[in-house]
Amino acid sequence: MSVQKAFQHGGAYGEIIEAIENGGDFTVAQASDLAAAKAFADLANEPLGPAALDAVGNWSKLAENIDAAKTGVGVSICGVDTSFWTTNYGYIQNATKFNGQYAVRQNCTIKSITIKLYSCGGAGSWKIKVLRWAGGENYTCVGEATFAPVIAAGVLNRIDTFSVADGTLSNDLPVLEGDILALYVPNVASANGLFMGTDSVYFGKASNSQPKTYAGDIAVNATQTFSNDGAVGRDLALNATSDNPPYAIWLGDSIVGSGNGSVIHAADQYVTDYDNVANIHRPGGSPGNPNYTICRRVASRLPPNFTYQNHSKSGLCLTDDAVGGFQNYILPRAMACNSKIVFIHGGINDLYKSAYSSYTNAQKAAAIITALDVINTAVGPNRVVYLDEILPSPYAAAMDLTKETMIKTVNSAYKTYCDSHPNWNLVKCYDEMSTYNATAKCRFLNPLYASNSSYDGTNSDSVHLSLAGVDKMGAIISSYLLGVGDLGKTPSRAPVTLGTAQQLTTEMSSSTIFIKSTSSRVQLLPDCQGGLEYTFVCESVPSGVGHGILPKGYDKIVGAGLTGIAGTAIYNTQATAVIGDWIKLKGGPLNIWYVQGSVGTWAN
Repeated sequence: MSVQKAFQHGGAYGEIIEAIENGGDFTVAQASDLAAAKAFADLANEPLGPAALDAVGNWSKLAENIDAAKTGVGVSICGVDTSFWTTNYGYIQNATKFNGQYAVRQNCTIKSITIKLYSCGGAGSWKIKVLRWAGGENYTCVGEATFAPVIAAGVLNRIDTFSVADGTLSNDLPVLEGDILALYVPNVASANGLFMGTDSVYFGKASNSQPKTYAGDIAVNATQTFSNDGAVGRDLALNATSDNPPYAIWLGDSIVGSGNGSVIHAADQYVTDYDNVANIHRPGGSPGNPNYTICRRVASRLPPNFTYQNHSKSGLCLTDDAVGGFQNYILPRAMACNSKIVFIHGGINDLYKSAYSSYTNAQKAAAIITALDVINTAVGPNRVVYLDEILPSPYAAAMDLTKETMIKTVNSAYKTYCDSHPNWNLVKCYDEMSTYNATAKCRFLNPLYASNSSYDGTNSDSVHLSLAGVDKMGAIISSYLLGVGDLGKTPSRAPVTLGTAQQLTTEMSSSTIFIKSTSSRVQLLPDCQGGLEYTFVCESVPSGVGHGILPKGYDKIVGAGLTGIAGTAIYNTQATAVIGDWIKLKGGPLNIWYVQGSVGTWAN
């Protein structure tokens, strides 16, 4: 069975290819998640076994949790949220180079747009166009909606919102990640304030490049070639919103933000709207292929209602607190998405900051942990965080014992941080993505997963992941959401939100359970068993005695000053309860639930 055949098949390639390259047998039971099992079962004509089918229930539960998290509240999915607009002309804040500012970040339906126009005369029927890259400088119009701005020459910085709900936007606009929003300026308008001609379609300008233009309107389903405008175009201040937030967001560096980096797989590379890569950035050039990103490889293994936005950026440092940097710009912009889950992949660039060159490993770790505190404050108590371990470098990048010690110091600090914060989970990927080298006496990135010519047929850039590596990370991360772990591990499951009293099951073990009700709710523990554990978080302060947790009549809860009376509930005392109070219980022998940690007052 060839590596090429496995790649052509589709699905969870990483594990399959690794087994093939190692010359060993690979069976369905060895697959770390349902998607991997299905992929290999189809490839080898082998029926799914019990090990794979165990994941089906978790799949269904995750799908239900995703639906339950939908709010119907508008969230920015393309363009720049109005809080980041300047007051000068149609410019946006451009400190981080919005080369993809018109690229849609989420599979969804656009329900409204907000636009700022400068000194434009005439109204008429303006249009928002959804463009999809068709190769080269060609784009296909896959949808449009009309609106009629009330504008006039000499009126500066007018901001208007047009929505389907109030009839000012003609219709919904279904979009996919990577689609581009463009503006059609009609004949009747005078758009001199934006330096745009009439009866033309525009997108851009981005960074210092010229806007892309097509002279004339573009019918839906038609494909046209765009060219540089040649004029001094404005950064169009545009924001489009959907009616539901993404279930997850990513915060990370180029491993997540730029797929496989700028050197290899250029035709397949996909970048976020924070990045600029030659011949790949938008507007102009290939938008890349999001199927080769970690985000998409995770999504490919999860229920189809799983949605996300990628707010990663090449070179990102978690400790960057400059104006327009991560903490002051990317982080608040990402938090405005109001997701339920936050994935973080970062820290390696911080280790090599020039400002930290004289720091010890412990000092570097402390600086990064301080950055995690900033993120935690922004995240709040009602989101669940999955923090990746820092990956080792490839052997070609001079990975050695000194570097490994530095990285492991931070990864150890990551574990301590996650252990002490109930809504944070450590994604253990260092060992799974690496192999031991006897000469270097340390672990380095597995050559299968590195951008390495021996496996990919390309030149290595010694930093980023191969396609198999991207897919392997997708398998590891998705296993945490499905609750099945990676290669036998059992990490924390996807979060569960409960608004009513419910009998908890053993399948919900390792879950973070958010109790969200304005009335006191008592959650019922299952029979106490060693290894079961549940973390409860107060998501809303109720009336009455407070949210409670009730063990079976023969079980008791012990620790943190609790009296440990069999069959007696404990309560998050209402008088002092605040959002974010939590308690973690772990089953043990002799019918005892042990308190592993808590915040807030919990009493019998």
